[in-house]
Order: sequence, then C-alpha cells, then structure tokens
Amino acid sequence: MSLNNAIEKILTGNCLLFTGSGFGYGAKNIQDKEFLLGSGLSNLLYQECGITEHDNDLKSASELFLDDRGEHELIEILKREFTLKTITEDHSLIGTLPWKRIYTTNYDQILEHSYIAAGNLLTPVSLIDKIDQYKDFRKLCVHLNGYIDSLTPNSLNHEFKLTNTSYLTTDFINSQWVDLFRSDIQTCDEIIFIGFSTTSDLDISRIIAEKITSIKEKCLFIVGPQESSLNIKRLEKFGEVYKIGLNGFVNEIKEKQKTFTPPEEITYIFKSFKQFSLSDELHSLKDDDFYELMLKGNLNSTLAHQSLIDFNKYPYILKREEVDTFFEKVNGGQLNFVVHSNLGNGKTCYLHCVALTALHQRYNVFKFEQYFDITNAEVERICNLKGKNLIIIDGYSNDLDLIETVERFRKSNTILLIAERSIVNDTIYDALEEKIGNNYTSFNLNHLHNSEVLEFSKLLTSYGLWGKDAGLSLESKRRRINDDFHATIRLTLLDVLKSPDIRSRLTNLIDPLKSNKPFYHASLLILSSNILDFSLTLEELVYLLDEELLNNPSFYNNSQLNELIDFKNRTIKINSSILAESILHSNKYHHDLIPLLVNLVKKLNQTRANKNHHNILKSIISHSRLQKLFNTTEHNDFRKLVIKFFEEIKNLEYCTTNPFFWLQYAMARLEIRDYKVADQFFNSAYAFAQKRANFDTFQLDNHYSRFLLENEIFNGDLESCMPQFLKAHAILNNRNDQNNNRHYPFKVARNYSKFYDSFFKDLPEQDKKIFLISCQEILRRIDEYNSAVEERNRNRVVKDCFEALSSILLKESALLQ
Repeated sequence: MSLNNAIEKILTGNCLLFTGSGFGYGAKNIQDKEFLLGSGLSNLLYQECGITEHDNDLKSASELFLDDRGEHELIEILKREFTLKTITEDHSLIGTLPWKRIYTTNYDQILEHSYIAAGNLLTPVSLIDKIDQYKDFRKLCVHLNGYIDSLTPNSLNHEFKLTNTSYLTTDFINSQWVDLFRSDIQTCDEIIFIGFSTTSDLDISRIIAEKITSIKEKCLFIVGPQESSLNIKRLEKFGEVYKIGLNGFVNEIKEKQKTFTPPEEITYIFKSFKQFSLSDELHSLKDDDFYELMLKGNLNSTLAHQSLIDFNKYPYILKREEVDTFFEKVNGGQLNFVVHSNLGNGKTCYLHCVALTALHQRYNVFKFEQYFDITNAEVERICNLKGKNLIIIDGYSNDLDLIETVERFRKSNTILLIAERSIVNDTIYDALEEKIGNNYTSFNLNHLHNSEVLEFSKLLTSYGLWGKDAGLSLESKRRRINDDFHATIRLTLLDVLKSPDIRSRLTNLIDPLKSNKPFYHASLLILSSNILDFSLTLEELVYLLDEELLNNPSFYNNSQLNELIDFKNRTIKINSSILAESILHSNKYHHDLIPLLVNLVKKLNQTRANKNHHNILKSIISHSRLQKLFNTTEHNDFRKLVIKFFEEIKNLEYCTTNPFFWLQYAMARLEIRDYKVADQFFNSAYAFAQKRANFDTFQLDNHYSRFLLENEIFNGDLESCMPQFLKAHAILNNRNDQNNNRHYPFKVARNYSKFYDSFFKDLPEQDKKIFLISCQEILRRIDEYNSAVEERNRNRVVKDCFEALSSILLKESALLQ
C-alpha cells in the first residue's frame, strides 16, 4: 500500500501505532536534552560505573550499575533521562489522530503528552497490568518496557524492563497483551511503526509468528533519513519502509488532511454475527405453524415474539422460567451465562426467547454464526456499541477463542450467553473457566419445571398431538410427561413422532432418495452429524463423501431434503434435532450407516491435522453419541453394530495410541458385558494417557470404576468383591479431585445399591461396616456437590444416588451404632 493510501486509512481510524526509540527524536527531557536512543542508555550506565568499553547490552549494564551504585541512583538516572519536558509539533499532531491502539517500547510520556496537547487523555499501561481492568482500549498506550511515571524500587524489579530485545520479546509473548496485539494486527487496516529498530526495540518475527506473510501488505515503517541500510533491510522483510523521519511523515499527513473527506457513516452489516431485530408484522397463528416448530424445528420469530407478549392469544412457544431468571441475574450484575440441554430439550427456543425479550428491553442482540477474518473486529465493534449488548454463542465448545475475545473487549454493558449440549458442557467447563473464570450462572434446561409441564401438556392438547393418549385427563397427561418422559421435551416429542401417520411421513422423506446413492448417503450423514454433534459445510460434505454431484443445485434444492435440512449460504443446518433422531431411530438405516461412518473416519484420519476434522473424528467415535445414534438402550441388537464400527477403525493412526479411542471402545465392550476385553482396553487407555502431557483422566477414571463395580456384580465372588469395591470407591471418593460440581461419580456410585443386593448379606461384619462408611463418604460428596451447584442445575442421577445410599444406611443403621 502506498504512503498516501496508508494515511487515508489512518485518518479513518482503524490503524495501529507502534513507536520505537527513534520516535522521541526532537523531544526534550527535564535536562533539556534529547532522549537517549538505541544503545545510549547502556553506554551511559557503563560510563557512570567508570567503564569505557561498551557492548550495547542494557541488561548487563543495568545489573552492573545496580551492584555498583544501587537501585535509588539507577531510578534517579532513569527519571532524569526519560521524564519529559517538551515535545515537538510533530509529536503533537500524532496525538490528534484516531488510532485504533498504541504500543511503544519507550519509557517516556511523549505519547501521553501529545494526547494532552490535543485535549485528549491516553492511559499508560504496562505488561504487568491486568487487561480486564481496562475496557476502552482505544485510549490505552501499552508500554512494553514500563512507564517512567510508574517507576519505583518495586516496579524496577517487576514492571520496568532494562533488558535486551530477546528478553523483552519473550516477556511480551508471555503477557496477556500479546493476544490483544495479535488480534489487532489481524483486524486493523494498517500498522504504522515509527522510529522502530529490530535490534533495540522488538523481534517482530516472534511476535507476529506465522502471520508475517499475511500482514506484510499493511505494515509501514517510518525511519529517519540517516537510518542504517542494515536496519532498513531487516525491516523490509516485514513491510514498506519510508526514510522520511517523523517530520516528513507528519508533513505528508498535513497535506492529506487538506483534501481528505471522511467517508460517510453507513449502517454496518455484520458478517460473523446475526443481529436480531423485532418485526412490526402480525401473523395469524395456524396449527401448521406449531407443527413446524415442534416436529420440524422451524421457528417463526414473529410468532415467537407475539407469543411472548400474549401467550393466551398466541399459544406458540413455551417460555421457560429461566428466561425471567436470566434477566433477574443480569439486573443483579451477572455478565456471564451458560445454558445447556440434551438434544431436543429446548435450548434453541430458549435462546430465541431470551433474544426477543432482550430486544424488548432495548438491547443490541447478536448471535454468532461463522468465523471470518473480521470476526475479532466485529466483536470489538459490538462491545463498543452504546447501550446494552447481548452476545449469544450456541455450541460454544468450538468457540473458546471467541469467548476469550469477547472477554478482552467487552465492558459491563455487554452480556455473554453461551450454550452447549449437556454432554459436551460437562466435559468442557474446565477449559471454559480458563476463559471467563467461575463467575457465571448456569441453566440446565433438560427438565421442565412443574408449571412448564402443565403448559406443555396444554399446548400438545390444544394442537391434537397426544394421539392415542388424547382422552387422558390433564392431570394424567401431566403425570405422563413427568413420569414416563422424565419431564423432558425430547422424550415427549419422540413419543409423538412414533404415531404411524407421522412415522410414515418421515420415512417418505428419506426412502425416495435411496435411488440416488450420493444424495442418500449425504442425507444420512447430515442427519447423523446432528446426533453426533458436529457441523459441516457443503464443501466439507463434498470432500468427505468424494461426490462432486453434491455441488449440484439439484441436491441442495431438493424439496424432500429441504424439509429436514437448511442449506442457507452453503452451510448445513438440521431444522429439527428431534426429527433427525426420530428418523434414525427407526432402525431402517443403521446397516447403511456403519460402512458410511467407517469410510468417513478413514477419510478424516488422513486429514486429522485439520482442527475441524480432528473434532469431527472425536465426535464420531464418542460411545455415548453412538449409543444415541443407534438407540442401543431400546435395541440391544444394535450394540453389535457399534462394536463392528470400533473393530473397523481401531488400526487407524488416529486410534492406535489414542487414550480417548480406547476408552470409547472399552465402554462399548462394557455395554455388552464383555468385561474381560473391556479390562484390556481400559489398561490400554491408561497406558496411552500416561504418555500424553496433562491428559485429564477424570472420564477414564469414572468409567473404569464403573467397570470394576459391574464386573464384580455380574462375575465376582465374596473373595474378590471387597478389594474391587474399595478400588472403585477410592476413585469415586478421590479427595484430591477438584471436580466437585460434576455428577459422573454419583452416576457410577448408584451401582453401590446393586453391589449391596449382590454381596452385603454374606460379607463379614467388618467389611459391612467399611461398605456403609463408604456410602456415607459418597453422601458427603453429594453435600459438596449440592453446595457447589444450584438446585435447578443439579443432575437427577445425584438425587437417585442419594436416595439409594440413604436407603441402605437407614436399613443397616444398627451396624454403625
């Protein structure tokens, strides 16, 4: 980019400024002298110690001075040399420009004073300052080496950098501020370096890392007319170099300002985010609208809005109690919210209800859609909007970096609402807390509250969806949802979809595609992806199935597929997860699915270095997801299909030494009670886990303890049962485990009841007491869980475990007297 075009970009306000030691040329310190440049400070320190030889090593010079003269004299010299007295007109003009952000390797106050001269404020920060303490980043100047006004004996040892380029670069890379800088270089229009040297300021190549090629076009270096040809050669690797000095640069800016006309303000159209808005239209509510929502997942935003305003007139969408709780918490100061549910339990509808309610309260509401190069810039733009902002991220486990970006830019007027499937949320929250800390409110939407069960029952009755149960009383229907369907939307609707009429209609959506093999395989894979919890673009689908025919409009415009799948913008989205699950649970397609998934894993194995492909692999081999896909809880025969799947892929490079794979395979063997082989696979999982740094064995430990208990219950005897029980109990009652808000140990500990039924009456009295004390220890852990997790978010298995173990202790209370 030419200098003229770069200056235009500067004047529009989206450019970075990075100043090095040469930027101070012409300014005077309190001694009325110019600031020391390059090796000037190290030479001065050596001279003060009586040493005439110079090696340009500031770290060595400062350490020698400290030993010889002490820290107070060093501070005095630094204050004298770098406290500002006057700046030039050129510096003052720099302070009038609308910089996106400013970074400097200098100690002095030149930039801060240039802003003051222009009637503005610039806040100096250093690398030890916490980034979350500052919300308006446009008014910050990041002093990488420290700031002279903050210099004290304490900051001399921590904040102030008297070191060489290599050490400074390392400190910067290890600080929070480098993430902001790397984000800035991606999202800014130009990066202007003034008075910068690769030898005395910063090692740019290490900071920018792999992005050098991609940003070279927007890096511009302003150096003095006398700059060495060697430094210019080094700088030219990173961008365009202009030997015009600060004065020449300022003169060019002044010339451009004479003719520059700021671009007209236009309404920004977000690319990475969908911005919600309220419609002025009114729709009449028809039965088909409700069927489309409940059975196909097609939500009409206008009807949802009308329903939230007047549910009696527009009985369309079930408003969850957590919607009002969300805004109560927001009004109480909470900024972070996590919502989770299993497939089909109303997470999407909940997010929509919150979004519409927020719009009513005059929030700017945005939902993340897709990553682009400008995503970080759009986050910053949202966070800088006036008023109240709500950012929604659904499926947050793949967007932790985005969450970190939101945390970096937002102020207290921006609320973050993130959502995930429960099974993923339970395993990812540690990584989440690294991004947002533990100050968040969590909502579990899996189970309807009593009032919601009643309203949901009324809705199904109103639209005639109870089928054979239509004649039941309202109370009987309520009990059916509560007892038979565990107060879940998903199980209730899956039962609705079992009606012969609806089942026939669903079959007719897929069966006609069998004559077109590419279309048929693509439809099965897309439906499976929803249950296996991974997303695909049309391009990825073409690649994975190796079928160019899928690029043909006849595929993504197919009327039958469009009943199930939304191909908007060449992305692929299932309209209804419940519909997808119901179709695949019919078992008609399972024998076609196994070879399809095996071939898919083999293809992904070749490209597993791709992050998205790696994540898809992990989703596909997840045993719990395969259970749901093949509905093995209701159809035991299909457990053998899952075993066949693992057998087919176990020798692939992704699987052979992967502890996660061997854990999933062990779980599949455990499900068919093949305990001998399961034991071998658990041992393999542990062996490979030990070879991976920081591998979290929490899941592996819990499933292994389940194996120990089940194996004894079905195959054990009085001689082996207690040693194996105690081994399992030691895992479940691990006092060093910090995961006191996870329910998995209690899910496994429910097996204590079966163990009790199998062995307790024949155990020696001492072993009986040990078993009962173990039950007490689990109950204490449940108390810790209940203290850590709000009641509405507690998993039901914890209550089941509590009731089972409490019953045992009550029955055997005499033994513990």
